[in-house]
Amino acid sequence: MQASSSVREIPNVSFSNTYASLQTALPLSTKTKQHLRDQLVHLTEQLSSLTLPSTNRIMREIYLQSLNTFIIEKRNLTELVLEMANYTNGAIMKKLEAIRNLVTISEQSYRRFAETDDTTRNATAKFMAKYGYFSSKHVLNITINSTSENPLSNTTSPTMTTLESSSLSMITQDELSTGTSYSTSTDMNEMSSGDPAQSPSESEGEYKALEKELLIQQKKHFGGAFVNITHSTVHVPTIIYSLNREILLTANWSYNLNQAFIDNYNHDPELTWQYFCSQTGLYRVWPGHIWEYPEDDTDKLDLFDCRVQNWYIRATSSPRDVIILIDASGSMTGLKKSIAIQTVETILDTLSDDDFVQIIKFQENAEFIDDCFRDGLVQATFENRHKFRTSVNTNIKTEDIANFSKALNMAFDILDNARTNISRTENARLLCQCHYLSTDNQTEAQHEAFCPSDFNANPYAEDEEPFLDSTGCNKMIMIVTDGATETALNVFQSRNWYPNNISTCHSIETRVFTYMIGRELGDPKHIRWMSCANKGYFAHVSTLEDIQENVEDYIPVTARPIAMYNDHVTVWSSVFLDVERTLPIKTYKWFPFKFSDLSISMDEFKNKSKPVNLMISIAQPILNPPQHARDETILLGAVGVDIPVKLLQEFSPKYRLGVHGYSFMINHNGYLMFHPDLRPVLGPYRKQNYHSIDLDMVEIPYNLMKFVHPLPDSKIQKIRKDMVLSIANQRSARVKKHLDDMRRIEVVEQNYFYATLGDKESNPFTLGIVLRFPYGESQVRTVEPSTEKVKTALRFIRQRNVRIADWIYCNSTAEDDIGDTEESFRGYLKEKIETDRIASCPYEASRQLIYMMIEELYIMSKFENWTKTGVADREFKRPLDQSAYFDFKEYQNENHLHWIFLATRSGITAYWRLYQLANEEHIRQFSDANPNSIESSYYERTINATYTYGADHIHGDHHIYSLFFGISNIPTNNSHMSFDNHTNATEGNMGSSTPMSSSHMYLVIATAIWMNQTVHTPKQTAQNVPFGVFGVMLPYKTVRAKQFSNLCAPLDTGICYIIDENGYIMFVSPQDGKDRIDDIGKFLGEFEASIMYDLVAKKIFSE
Repeated sequence: MQASSSVREIPNVSFSNTYASLQTALPLSTKTKQHLRDQLVHLTEQLSSLTLPSTNRIMREIYLQSLNTFIIEKRNLTELVLEMANYTNGAIMKKLEAIRNLVTISEQSYRRFAETDDTTRNATAKFMAKYGYFSSKHVLNITINSTSENPLSNTTSPTMTTLESSSLSMITQDELSTGTSYSTSTDMNEMSSGDPAQSPSESEGEYKALEKELLIQQKKHFGGAFVNITHSTVHVPTIIYSLNREILLTANWSYNLNQAFIDNYNHDPELTWQYFCSQTGLYRVWPGHIWEYPEDDTDKLDLFDCRVQNWYIRATSSPRDVIILIDASGSMTGLKKSIAIQTVETILDTLSDDDFVQIIKFQENAEFIDDCFRDGLVQATFENRHKFRTSVNTNIKTEDIANFSKALNMAFDILDNARTNISRTENARLLCQCHYLSTDNQTEAQHEAFCPSDFNANPYAEDEEPFLDSTGCNKMIMIVTDGATETALNVFQSRNWYPNNISTCHSIETRVFTYMIGRELGDPKHIRWMSCANKGYFAHVSTLEDIQENVEDYIPVTARPIAMYNDHVTVWSSVFLDVERTLPIKTYKWFPFKFSDLSISMDEFKNKSKPVNLMISIAQPILNPPQHARDETILLGAVGVDIPVKLLQEFSPKYRLGVHGYSFMINHNGYLMFHPDLRPVLGPYRKQNYHSIDLDMVEIPYNLMKFVHPLPDSKIQKIRKDMVLSIANQRSARVKKHLDDMRRIEVVEQNYFYATLGDKESNPFTLGIVLRFPYGESQVRTVEPSTEKVKTALRFIRQRNVRIADWIYCNSTAEDDIGDTEESFRGYLKEKIETDRIASCPYEASRQLIYMMIEELYIMSKFENWTKTGVADREFKRPLDQSAYFDFKEYQNENHLHWIFLATRSGITAYWRLYQLANEEHIRQFSDANPNSIESSYYERTINATYTYGADHIHGDHHIYSLFFGISNIPTNNSHMSFDNHTNATEGNMGSSTPMSSSHMYLVIATAIWMNQTVHTPKQTAQNVPFGVFGVMLPYKTVRAKQFSNLCAPLDTGICYIIDENGYIMFVSPQDGKDRIDDIGKFLGEFEASIMYDLVAKKIFSE
């Protein structure tokens, strides 16, 4: 609901009978309409008195007294987004330095290990079997109180490293010369009989050597996890024996990474989780912690394997074009069909957004498995893989015989067409980072002669729509069958072995992998020949349990070109929740959306949400290029680092963009890294495809009524195209935006500015900022405040009625020893008082924020002085309106005026109690519900409405009305306590009576404070800028009894509603003697659909 103090501003009112949908309904009489119109005029005048107009005027005058300290100026938004992008890129490059350091240490450590002989390796394995390593599944945690002095320093403590690191230095040549015989068995239970030493498994239990004490402490920096920052821990999959020789040796040589992890963290305290995954399956992660099993893994089966995680697969192989051929002949029935389908699903799980895929089922003829994907290769996005998975489970009917030649020809046709149509931009090739799966020794000139499309591509025309239907990199065909009666030799000879007019350009460019299904292994010679003759891999999958292990075997094959080229490709993941960091890939494929109690409300359901943090991982492979003939291992594994998305958001903060402004980031696929509307969870559940939310799914064009595929052309599509192609630009677009948790929709014109982050070889991201013109174009700065102002601000902030936004100041609040953001802010104020400057903050934008907050706190302090004495500032000569002070004192004696508040542009909100019996807990709840003023729904609505509807918005004559529910907990034995609304029993504390919760409804009335530098000289023009929102909170029932009670009293029939600008009910008259207080705040359309249609028809509302 919107109101104005001027009766002339009341819009024409349309009245509709609530029973208009009934044929017997009669229209409202002229007399009744006139009565309602008169009542609305009277109501507007009454509501205007509730807004405390004289107090509002004083607040503005106090702001005007400080106007000369503010600097309002237009800003170059192109330079602003470029500055933010450069800062963000700088933070990313520091993470790249950490990754490169881990790669260097890993490769050097392995090279030293590779130079040892078998005797040394046997001794090392023997020693590790005896003394063990820090296994995350076997360590014995000792928890340290987080509030006590922290014994876990950033440097390795000698007393704490003897459990593992000392074992690395104790294996010397002297020890090896003792003549002790060491077993070469990979199973420590199979020690040689001549070995005088007894294995740990025989004497102390199989995993006794791994049961080490690990001191852990809760760390806010690591999402509140209990960790040890001086040690890394090791995880080994259940399918691998934790004490086999290969694992023990890898644990030994990879331990040098422990100090590298610590050094990285000391150099860059913004780093979080760092980890190493070896090709053997060992997963070393820092900081050390006990392994957390998924909630549904009650048996602790531990299905996690780092080698099949998305980040590892992408780091160890180039993007792929994959065609899966699934045999649908008559022999593929029963268990064979089930195994084949599960095998295809597992292959799909190993693909990422950088891959392209197609699935073909074949019998006598070959055809696409999914009717939606019939135009060649499809990008392997989460949604597309899910669609393929569904089709594989529903669209296979086994019959006839299998014709491999037809299926393979169809597959090669698709690959050849993809080669012809591949995107022709250099940007696409940089993203691709190709390494062909070929072993030829062609020079670039020879390669260009065979593959001119790779080097002599034509660029896109300016108006040409770019496309990418292939990676242009590795090509592979995967055949899932129970056997073959032919080799399809002619197909491979003409399509894959010799270059000609219709084939691809590289000899044996397409690798073939074959999976033979079924317990009964028939003659596999033909199916094995297909893979061996085309440099692929053959696997026999006899049971469902064999699938994952056999499918994973193709991954090292695709990783060979990375190692052969010795190219440390940097890969970035899509966003993921921190709780998924150690989950096996199959545990979060689906969205388990199930309500255990269907009676709970959506608000209650959402409140069950657990705190989560979005992360991005960066990874590089660890390589060992062959230097000697005996070098067999060329791919050692990969290292990775997790980056909190919040860190990347710090460099484009809300306080620099202002109200309605926001920043976002996308990757080269157009997927969001962060955005205000990227919401990965709903209540306690993760959404199914939050990893791959596209920009055009959250920026909705104003004329788009429903999602269709493909989306129609729009300005948002052009913005997305620019950003994917790394084109810095600016555009405007008219879009739909929501407020109040999607309860309110508005159509607005927004301006988009975007710039790429560095080059695509270092990272694939593009940053964008969004603002609304004209007020978003201006920035407000303040001069450096005096020491006296800082002292005043520090005194004022210590009061309980002030809420400071949760900003990140100077990138320092992530550490555990800093405390909360308010404590950090107070620290900067003290530094300014003591040294007259803030030297510890290197960022000008952060210092400007602190200066602005000091000035706003100073203004709040002056207003508080006025509420107590009638004088705001003794040094300011201009007197304030004395009558306003008398009015304010009268307000304090009225029980329907509980609180007033001021919310500022820098994120501060201050509250003042008017009525002495007002519930302080409720205003604290209001503060918790709106922790950051400029991101609050009431703040955004007020700024938007006062600018849109109020021509004189700078004078504060336009108000916005909203509702707030405060909750009180009271003991059940307090029988005389009255409830304003419904009550619910809640669980009480042990040993006390069960409390009841009472919901108290408040009416919140707010108006905006706009100012400009030429407010006293109307002949000059200047842009008005929002400085804050002033508001009052009143108990709804009291207001209703005094203001609304007689509004619809003369009506004999029908129901009277007062609704706000979005159609939500602010008042409803009783119906059949029943008080409808529970319907306040709900949407009118829930009860009166015909009236809403009528209002839409009259263009009062729009769909």
